[in-house]
Amino acid sequence: MTELLHLALDTSASRPAAALLQGETLLAEWAGPGALKHHETLLAGVDECLRRSGFALRDLGYLTVGVGPGLFTGLRIGIVTAKFLADPLGIPCVPVSSLLALALQSGEVGKSRVWALGDAKSRRVYALPLSEFRPDWSAPEGEETAVSPEEAASRMQAGDTLIGEGALLYRDLWPEGARLLPPESHALTGRAVGLLGARRYRLALTCSATELEPKYLKTGQPHL
Repeated sequence: MTELLHLALDTSASRPAAALLQGETLLAEWAGPGALKHHETLLAGVDECLRRSGFALRDLGYLTVGVGPGLFTGLRIGIVTAKFLADPLGIPCVPVSSLLALALQSGEVGKSRVWALGDAKSRRVYALPLSEFRPDWSAPEGEETAVSPEEAASRMQAGDTLIGEGALLYRDLWPEGARLLPPESHALTGRAVGLLGARRYRLALTCSATELEPKYLKTGQPHL
């Protein structure tokens, strides 16, 4: 059976990401600039992925969307963009955990406990510790949290692997023996989001464009 073409989007972090995949095969990928310029760049990134691969929006079978947790404004832009694209095409969306995609990107789940850590601003991190993947490729209930980096550090152990913008930002706080991946590894890629989406699509874990919702976590600070 031929795998469907799908577009993967994520705006949970400081840099937006997009990728075009056929099933789990990457066809084109784009990473936006930092500085939270999602509203200025995301659609240009989508266009670049399509142009480089020679496909058009009408060729898409579904959209994979990173729904967070992440910053309020960035997530809202990504969700609105996904709805804008998917609804007129009449195609489903596959919501995926952005932190779970980071954990998958590390390539270390199953070898060690992985901490996927996003930057929640105001000296907080979005955190997901993960030792194995669930059959439905979802984040374990209640395991995605917004905490201080000190609290996250207190729960870490020697041998844990750390990935994400939050991991890099607070690297001086992590306990001895915790392994921080190289600096170039920490930006979430569209490819990782897309891989997760392809696996969830095969399990029919989809929703309509109107049902697509971001996942916000309370950080104790005003939304950004």
